[in-house]
Amino acid sequence: MLKRGDHGEVVCKLQTALILLGYPLPRWGVDGRLGSETLDAFGAWHAGFGAADPDEYDAIPDNLLNALMVEADYRLKGNPFFSSELLFDVRDDAWTGAEKGQNPIARIDTICLHQMAVKDSDYQGWDRWRKLAIHWVVTCGHAAAAYLLHDLDTYLWHGHGWNRRSVGFEFEGWFSGIGIEERYFWQPRGACRTPMVPTDRQVTAGCLAIRETCQMLENMGGKIKYIGAHRQSYGVKESDPGSLIWQLVALPMMEELGLSEAPTLERGSPIPEAWDPRNKGVPYR
Repeated sequence: MLKRGDHGEVVCKLQTALILLGYPLPRWGVDGRLGSETLDAFGAWHAGFGAADPDEYDAIPDNLLNALMVEADYRLKGNPFFSSELLFDVRDDAWTGAEKGQNPIARIDTICLHQMAVKDSDYQGWDRWRKLAIHWVVTCGHAAAAYLLHDLDTYLWHGHGWNRRSVGFEFEGWFSGIGIEERYFWQPRGACRTPMVPTDRQVTAGCLAIRETCQMLENMGGKIKYIGAHRQSYGVKESDPGSLIWQLVALPMMEELGLSEAPTLERGSPIPEAWDPRNKGVPYR
């Protein structure tokens, strides 16, 4: 952990990363000393994720320092694979232990949406989500972005009956099954959480990643036909990904890209009317 008054090479790297990410240090610059200017800039970066008031910072935990360095490193590389600054190709750094094989391109026809039911994982440490069995992670907050972890034809255990035919998306955050209603909100025993609303930036990043996925798969000789919710392949996951993710991401993308709602599998629960008014009479549970 870095504390106010620390100095040395690590502080210089922190200051350089902050400047690279757009948090200037106009008075002292990269002087290698952790003072108020650097801590304020770090707090402003952290606040971009909906974190606490930057005035509260008097030290920088190792996990947050690591996350800031990872973000700066990818920004420095210029992210040449994608044209959007909201999309990052991190396949070279993701954990290969999640990979269980390869799916035939011709079989892949579905995008499966999940909610992570975890908040702020991106700045609590890259290792926390680089090991997820998922193709894309879409982080939350005002600094949201989409990260491609695995090749689209990688077989991952993420969607139950859809594992062999889908590209999986995890949307970071706590989302209620319906709107922001507590009644339909899952949380671990003993937790004290409040249902979230995805930011415009997270929604935009998710939509961009879906567009990119469709184009990438087409370039590989395949075609995405459907968007599905995890609840449709495994009914126990009734709030996965939640109505807001479905309404703000899935429905607009289906309309724009000419995709259809995925057929609900035998063990799944269909998309309810509360998520899509076209599904008249379909109950949430």
